[in-house]
Amino acid sequence: MNFKKYAPLCLMILFLGCFSSPPVWIDNRPDDLKYWHGIGFAKHSDSNNPKILAKEFAIHEVSSQIKINISSELDILTSDVNGSIENVITSVMNSRVSLLLPELEFVDSYSTDIGVYFYVRLNKESYYKAIERLRNNAKEIALNYLVQSDKKFSKGSLVMIQKAWQEIFPFNDEPMEVQYKNQKYNLFLLIRKKQEEFGE
Repeated sequence: MNFKKYAPLCLMILFLGCFSSPPVWIDNRPDDLKYWHGIGFAKHSDSNNPKILAKEFAIHEVSSQIKINISSELDILTSDVNGSIENVITSVMNSRVSLLLPELEFVDSYSTDIGVYFYVRLNKESYYKAIERLRNNAKEIALNYLVQSDKKFSKGSLVMIQKAWQEIFPFNDEPMEVQYKNQKYNLFLLIRKKQEEFGE
């Protein structure tokens, strides 16, 4: 085989390989309805680590779509977070995204002379399954805190109630029904009731 004959062709292939075209998702946004998609971009001049910043922007975009989903389902007393429904939605969304980070899929990244693109997506079915699992766990933990708060009236009781509230806060877009002292309660309203009782 005459290697000299093919040397120019090999060099051309190697040269072109160094200038790969950008991935399709940069110019044509993914539209697979099974996922929420987030694409972030950060300039090299914006950060010492633009890839990390681009990933944060991509996660924020996914978060915004979760926020829209939460706002359409939310069933909560707005007076609990500065009286603003927007504050409630944002707080719930932030709490939820922190819990769901393991469910995010970091699909790809692409670097240019200007900056870095990062593509993140979240499978909707996985999201709802994870939320259901986390909600059930939070409900069980919160109810246990309430039971503990009843055992001995003290300052610790209020701490237990506050912990119960923190557990269920990310999931207040749907009511949680629990059995407490042989009666059925909405867990959120039960915690608010307990806070009032121990706060008197």
